Amino acid sequence: MNLIRLKKINKKTIIISGTNRSGKSLISPIISSLKEVNHFIFNYDLERVLQLNFLKKLDDKSFFYFFNKFASNIIYEKIIGRSINMRKDDYSSIMKYGNSREIQSKISQFSPNINNFFKLADKSYHPFFIHNALFFYNNLSKVFSNLKFIHIVRDPVEVIYSWYQKKMFSKNFNSNLSIESVIYKNKKKSLPYWVKNFKYQPVNNMDEVFFSFKQANNINLASFKKYKIKKNILIVDYRSLLSDPKKNVLRIAKFLHTDVSKKTSTILKKEKCPRYFDKKDYDEKIYFIEQQISNKLKGKFRKEIKQYKSFIKEYA
Repeated sequence: MNLIRLKKINKKTIIISGTNRSGKSLISPIISSLKEVNHFIFNYDLERVLQLNFLKKLDDKSFFYFFNKFASNIIYEKIIGRSINMRKDDYSSIMKYGNSREIQSKISQFSPNINNFFKLADKSYHPFFIHNALFFYNNLSKVFSNLKFIHIVRDPVEVIYSWYQKKMFSKNFNSNLSIESVIYKNKKKSLPYWVKNFKYQPVNNMDEVFFSFKQANNINLASFKKYKIKKNILIVDYRSLLSDPKKNVLRIAKFLHTDVSKKTSTILKKEKCPRYFDKKDYDEKIYFIEQQISNKLKGKFRKEIKQYKSFIKEYA
């Protein structure tokens, strides 16, 4: 049996990428506030299809078919207002957006005919919020013909500290419903799909968090570096976005060939941008991590910080 050969989705698409806790929920509403950019799309099922293909549990043809169909349906439902999050405090809620009334008005409209649908869909960008999307750059490029990647990076100190506080440990992956990723068994441990193995067996929870972050981050950065043509990938630094939002928003707008809108300043205020960088709090997090992590890994931890600074200096 052969699956139907589907064409690429010919829609203007933005992939908002980053590791867990890197700042995607901060940057996504800001991007969606720009002119000709729709409310961002967040769907765990899309991510699971990518993750299963990454683990070679889903072949390439099946991946293309499922992801193409799911993504097309999600874009359609967003356009007609069928799939709308009204929960006020949820990060994908339309109540967080300057154009929430405009989105709500779609609920009462009749579904457009097929011609009107394509006209609506082609006018503006459709942003997809996807964890670690640079892992899947090649496959996503096969699905979408008009694609822009915006990948946000954050200081390892902040991410590792956050992962530890969120208890992102192997023993919790099956029971913690907030950890939404494909999990597999490896030597009696439940591991997220991006962790291939632990060459050095973690002796405590901080070691495990460090190795898990290191693998996710390094796969993202290695994926980015190997692409010779990077004109459709923009790297954004989380701390820079917080401290100088105007500069970074204009940079994003230029990358997308669009401009800020009246609602952009409203969204920045809601996201409390700009924010002050608290050096004392940052140093306390370093101290906390180094108190918890094994002595053998302290040098590797510091190396991750240096790698981050070097990367953003060159690309962000």
